[in-house]
Amino acid sequence: SFEFGRIQADFNVVDALEDMGIDIATIDLRVGIDTFRPIKTELLADHQMHSELYDIPQVTADLIASTRRKGGRVVAVGTTVTRTLETAACGDGLVNPGEGSSSLFIAPGYRLQVVDLMLTNFHVPGSTLVVMISAMMGDRWRESYAIALERGYRFLSFGDTMLLEPTTPARRH
Repeated sequence: SFEFGRIQADFNVVDALEDMGIDIATIDLRVGIDTFRPIKTELLADHQMHSELYDIPQVTADLIASTRRKGGRVVAVGTTVTRTLETAACGDGLVNPGEGSSSLFIAPGYRLQVVDLMLTNFHVPGSTLVVMISAMMGDRWRESYAIALERGYRFLSFGDTMLLEPTTPARRH
């Protein structure tokens, strides 16, 4: 089952999270237009994923390590952040800091290594973004999208968001 609810906020979300004791870390992303490119191959395995540049600061890698030591969870805000953290995974739920590029295609069968939860928009079916959601949720994504459509949720980059908990927890080595 799924719980849906709308939250109207007139405050700064990041400030509110920090006030609750939640640590916020940043990474630099250079997202390209290909993020939104639809899959046009017959077989999912034939899709060529685009590459995006990123930079994970040392302070962010350290905060992830600290979160792990305390038994906390890593919540990625966005699909590109998820791809970046998973690309930089180095075992035990940690990431390597530094610059790099990601062409990681998170599809069914992929098991997350770093990300425990993901906050993201409702994306267009047929996109690599929905494939990632499917990899995380299994077929439950279809039910959640049906409910979102039924309730008038907005899709795409400026639409409503959802918090996803993967069907299979992130792998720890």
